[in-house]
Amino acid sequence: MGLEKGVHVYYGVWANFQDAMPCVLMNVARSSAAIRCCWPYRTARGFSALSGHCAQYLESKIGSRSSKQLTRNTNAPPPPQNNTPDFQQPMKRSGSPSLLTNDKVSEKGSGDAETEPPLPKLFSKKDLSSLTKSNGKTVIQQPTMNKNPFASPGLIKAFASGGVAQRQDAKATSTPSSGAAKSSNPDGKLMIKKDKKTPASTDKCAVYGLAHNDNQISAEVSSLMNELVQNVSELLEGGMKLNSDGPSNIPRGRRLFNTNRNPVVKTTPFEARKVNKIAILDSSMKFGMLIDRKVRQCGYYSDTFPITAKAVDLLTQGFEAIIISGDMNSSYANEGQIDSQLFTCGLPVLGICQGFHAVNTHFGGRSGKGVIVDEGESIVVMDITSPLFEGLSCTESVYLRKGECIKSDTVAKNFSVISTSPTGYVAGVADAENRIYAVQFHPEHDLTECGVKILKNFLNKICKFPANYDLDYREAKCIYDIQEMMGGNGALVLASGGLLSTVSVKLLQKALGEDRVYPVHVETGLGRLNESEETLKMLKQYGINAIYRDFTKDFLGAEAINDKGRFVWMRGACSPEDKRKLVVESFITVKNKMIKQLGLDYQDTCLSQSTLRSDIIKREFREMLFSDFSEDYIDIPHYNVYHPLQDFYREELQELARKYGFPEHIVNRYSFPSAGLATRIICTEGPYLDCDFELIQERLCWLCDMWRVPVENMQDNPELEETINNLSTDEFSFLRTQDFELEASLVPMKVRGYNGAAKKDSYVVALSTNQEPVPWEFMAFFAKIIPKIIPSITRVVYAFGKKISPNVDDLTESCISRMTVRKLAYADKVANSVLAGYLYDDVPAPGLKDCRDKLKAMPVLLLPVHFDRPEFMFPSRNWSVCLRPVVYSDYATVKPAVPGIDLPEATILKMAERVKSTVPFINRVLLDLTSFPPGTVEWE
Repeated sequence: MGLEKGVHVYYGVWANFQDAMPCVLMNVARSSAAIRCCWPYRTARGFSALSGHCAQYLESKIGSRSSKQLTRNTNAPPPPQNNTPDFQQPMKRSGSPSLLTNDKVSEKGSGDAETEPPLPKLFSKKDLSSLTKSNGKTVIQQPTMNKNPFASPGLIKAFASGGVAQRQDAKATSTPSSGAAKSSNPDGKLMIKKDKKTPASTDKCAVYGLAHNDNQISAEVSSLMNELVQNVSELLEGGMKLNSDGPSNIPRGRRLFNTNRNPVVKTTPFEARKVNKIAILDSSMKFGMLIDRKVRQCGYYSDTFPITAKAVDLLTQGFEAIIISGDMNSSYANEGQIDSQLFTCGLPVLGICQGFHAVNTHFGGRSGKGVIVDEGESIVVMDITSPLFEGLSCTESVYLRKGECIKSDTVAKNFSVISTSPTGYVAGVADAENRIYAVQFHPEHDLTECGVKILKNFLNKICKFPANYDLDYREAKCIYDIQEMMGGNGALVLASGGLLSTVSVKLLQKALGEDRVYPVHVETGLGRLNESEETLKMLKQYGINAIYRDFTKDFLGAEAINDKGRFVWMRGACSPEDKRKLVVESFITVKNKMIKQLGLDYQDTCLSQSTLRSDIIKREFREMLFSDFSEDYIDIPHYNVYHPLQDFYREELQELARKYGFPEHIVNRYSFPSAGLATRIICTEGPYLDCDFELIQERLCWLCDMWRVPVENMQDNPELEETINNLSTDEFSFLRTQDFELEASLVPMKVRGYNGAAKKDSYVVALSTNQEPVPWEFMAFFAKIIPKIIPSITRVVYAFGKKISPNVDDLTESCISRMTVRKLAYADKVANSVLAGYLYDDVPAPGLKDCRDKLKAMPVLLLPVHFDRPEFMFPSRNWSVCLRPVVYSDYATVKPAVPGIDLPEATILKMAERVKSTVPFINRVLLDLTSFPPGTVEWE
């Protein structure tokens, strides 16, 4: 927003420089040089690092606030004196028509500065976007936002060529620029005049002029401004040494804490390496993250970009190879978005799935639309003479997805076929001379057994890159970056006891020392049963003395304004977005209280947040392409926030944890939502009965009874005929093998799921049968095809017990309270104890083994569903507990655990029995059998 009349401005040397000058250099920071040197983090992070450099440079020149402090305006109201830092205080407005009064600003001695209240900043980063020079004046203006994060034309270095604020004599009259109103400055005032030609409709982009007077700003201040601009200009021209040794962890947010007060002596040796950079072009984020993780696992540096990235920008930023990722949607959805110069710029290219079709189409080939090819795990034939498949077998198991296909007669000219699928379609092509390769399958997927080898062949055999970006180097660089960015300042860490926060504490302690790291364990009231007691004991065992605080009332009584401008509170929150908003607000309150209780300084204390690289990619993908992915982590606003784990994936942190000596039950501990059990309690105010509810229930009944209908009679039923058309021949044949009664009950509740890359809220269906033993293989197959045939269904669960009767038409009114949290926490404890081979605590369960290593995740949810409710019992009073064991999950695939196949059936049955018998008011226990897409690991 722009400056407006009636805003009181306090003018001082420090207030002016520390906040205004980073904004002065906005255009410089957004120049191509800054983008090139800060390439891993786009323009926003490059500006963040540059503004931090400005603050550090100025403080080294000016010193502390007390050395050269100017008095504030005597007629202006005093700044608020509380523990809230001035950057969080709102700008005070008054009804005065003039912006500044006529009082002169006089200097005071350093001895008086100790009692002087802190001066608010002159301008904030939100108020000013850039400053430019116009006829001897400094003009504040809002630049036009460029939606393309890679475009850099038109960006100028406004102040690098001397475009700084010009001082004006007391009796001099400013010469107005074209179209501007004439204004004089006879009284030595700091004048801010609005351009009369600025249209009223563009008030937020209003242009103002500043004339600085000798009586208000000394020659030394003006000299410092010029000196700073020259310093930054030289820094940019020299390649910005901040990142000259390769990619570094530039913190999210502005770096304004002073690293010169108590500098840490670097005890960790670090020698920078020259690393080769691989650009990953992605349109769906999920497969791009998989490729990025596998490339880094192979020992190479990579970064993700939108599918619309231009070749010239990648070359400018120093990338030396390109990988075009796959997509969940049709490759034709992004037709024309890929820059054609990517294939002619001379860089090696590897196209995957959608990139496979993009390569073939660009060079004159054709892809078939609407053709169903192999999906899932499949065997392909490979030409092992190709360098891409060197060292592999002639046939390999790979992961394929449904989509378009390429036949041998539609392959582009000058490309040779290097792989084929069992159905005869082309699975890989190559132009070895120009180093362009493409495959239909996904080598980045874990179900492709030879995927890592294929990526290594491309990067090492074809690109000729050394694998020197290994985990040890990245760990050393992470510690070095922490020491560089933190200096002698302290770090506040929210230690939950999970893998991420525990490794984060260890990295900070190795970099800063234990005396400068403040691990805090917060009791939120939303955690697992007895979690705080066990966490504190575990942390102390491994040398982490965490500070314990109970903030249960703050979390369970949280209030906030959601993104739609509505008031929400924890007991009334139903949507996952509102729950996360409330948890974020609670963490902000806790953070402020902890800093105050520990006697820390806001500006000298950094909040360390355990944000993974996958979270950073999700946030940047959403910001740049306006994708509708929800965050699965909590982002806490703070003056200084540092993300020490932002260059790591979870699998890499597990390796670090083993290196630090953590036991396997900590290394392999299942991930837990940052919002706690709040997102595992499905809240509702009533049933959701849409107009299509009865129609969907009827289609489910037809689907369950299809095995009874003779094939010749199916043509008389248009619903069954439509269902058959949506099934493949193998799927239809498998459904005909059903020989038992099956009930499918539609639950009047909508939960979150995905249709391709788009979010959707759809129904839940519960399967039940009297058949014993339960045909689990058929149930898992049925759960996979139901969302395919009926897109309005997101989740398919199996209900333990007899057939459900009658169908559910009501829900239990549910909210987040101490009662529901306690109920779910106890159910979670019971289920995970049985999974570990115990009945409860340390009492072994006869005949059960520890099966925790067979799963990747095991969420337990509380659903407001009362099955088998008698008609006279109204309203619904009971709940159901849903188990979600997952045997495999990544950013693009979720494979549920099937009893008797992936997990012992006795373990699952004992879980259901123990939960129903020990947790009060639980009517049924359910088992989630949904794959992804459409169902993610967590329901919210």
